[in-house]
Parts: sequence; C-alpha cells; structure tokens
Amino acid sequence: MSAPSNAWFIAVIAGTWIGVPVVMAQDEAGTAGAEPLATPALDLAPPAKAERAMTFDLRAGGTYTFPADIDDSPGDVRIARASFGFGVGIPIAERSRLSFDIDEEASWYLFDDAAGLVPGSTDPFELALSTDLSVRFFSAIDEKWSWFVGGVVNFSGEPDVDIGDAATFGGFGGARYQVNDRLGLSFGLAGRSRLEDDALVIPIIGIDWKVSDRVTLSTEGTGLRIAAELNKEVTVSLTGGWESREYRLRDDGPLPDGVVRDARVPIAVSLDWKPRPNIQISVFAGAVVWQEFQFDDREGDEISETNTDPAPFVGVSGKITF
Repeated sequence: MSAPSNAWFIAVIAGTWIGVPVVMAQDEAGTAGAEPLATPALDLAPPAKAERAMTFDLRAGGTYTFPADIDDSPGDVRIARASFGFGVGIPIAERSRLSFDIDEEASWYLFDDAAGLVPGSTDPFELALSTDLSVRFFSAIDEKWSWFVGGVVNFSGEPDVDIGDAATFGGFGGARYQVNDRLGLSFGLAGRSRLEDDALVIPIIGIDWKVSDRVTLSTEGTGLRIAAELNKEVTVSLTGGWESREYRLRDDGPLPDGVVRDARVPIAVSLDWKPRPNIQISVFAGAVVWQEFQFDDREGDEISETNTDPAPFVGVSGKITF
C-alpha cells in the first residue's frame, strides 16, 4: 500500500471536542494546511462571489515532536511528520462549488527502548503512511443560508499492509447560517467507520467569528483558533485542540494486523506570512500537553494503553493557490 492515517475528519463544537478525529470549516484562502491541527480541512465556507473560475491549491508541511517519556513504562518516543496535499475547486452555476482533495502524510514514530507497549518488542512500529481522498459540495440558498455535503475515504497503515484492511469511510452534511458579516455558524451530522472499532456519528458545529477588524475566532481542525492580523502580510495565531490518528499494523510485525491509535492535544503559536494573496507560509511551535497510545490486536481487543509526558514541537507549512 503506497499511502495510508486518520489525521482528520469532520467537526468540532466551537472549541469543544465530541468523539473522534475531526476537521472543520476553513475558507479556501485560509490556513496553510499542515499541523498544528489535522488535515485536510473540510471547506464549509461559502465561495467568494467573484470566484467563478476553477482553482487549484498545493500545500505541504512538516513537524517534529521532541522526545517524550512514556508513562509507567521504559523508553520515549519522537515523532517526525511530512505532508503534501492537492485540491481543486470547481464552480457550478451561480452559487455552488464542488471540491476535491488528496492529502498524503508520512509519520515516523521513533521509539527508544519502549518495552512496555507490545509484548516482545521495544519498537512496535516506525513508519506509518496516510492517504485522504475527500469530495464536498457547497451551495448557497440565499445571502444567509447555504448547505453542504461530502464524503471521505482514508487509508491508514504501515507500508505493505493490505489496502482493504487499512480503509475507513465517512460522510457528512449540514447547513451554514451567516448571522451577519462578522459571524457564520455551521451545523450538521458526520459519520465514519474505524479500524477494528464501532462506527461513529457526531454533530458538526462550527463557528467563524470576526471579533474585530484584525481578530478572528474560528474552529480549525479539532480545536479553536484565535488569529490576530498584524498587517496585510503577517498574522499571528494561537491554536489548541484534539488530534487523533489510527493505523493498521503489518502482518509480519510485533502485533500482526493490529491497530495503533495515537491521540493527543497540541497547543501552538503560529506566525503566518502572506507575501502574495495566493501564497502563505507558516512557522509554528508549541507543546503536546497530552498524548495517549493504544494498541489493539486484529480482533480489536486492547493490548496496552499508555500516556506520554508533555513534549515541545516545531513545524512549518505552506500553501499556494492558483
């Protein structure tokens, strides 16, 4: 399998998380796309009235999380990630837009003497790959109301695992209400399957609030983003929320055909630079304040569950739209 993760999915409650990896509304010129919170974004913001041409965007990024000691067990873990994505937006009629996205992510989990996670191994897995394929349709009813629907297919696992064993599927739908020129609200339902676990259905509740001419508050990934525009080119933001990934493990590894789940809460400060309206480069730094690993066997039975100590991380991301 060339690329499989679960760095994503559907919706967050305006800063409060309910359930599982989710991703919320961002406008097409918004965040550059990689960490500190998950990708790809499910774009629920209305298309700009002047945006009647087909658009393309490229996004890439990487992060490095410094060593974190594993609780109640020897060893530590470092995590390095690289991501790349491509999206296309197609205008339909006067008020609608169809979008397609492909996102790839490679994660290196560098365990050191981690003997307490999977019996008989100090290095339960290392490279995990991810492919996300998403499609979404947005249509404005009038100046206030619009609706959206979409679907996602995700492949998550170590290299060479069977694609069918690493696949999960999801769908979402809902509505957006533009309260005024400063506040937009989104709500609906989303559901998805999981690896060796029950499917989940959760509410979509999102917010996009322009607090002042320079300050915005919005849901982003599985958390909240507060951004302050310093000038037309530079924005500083504070983000915090929930991230979750799950991967199918290979059949010849320490836990054959098992599943590892990686959940964590990162908090970060980001500096976003837009040298041109269609280009954004971001650098960010922060800390993973909570992280949990869970290892399940091929039947979905838990083998181990452990937390890690807080650890700092750094990253960079970029996006270009044309």
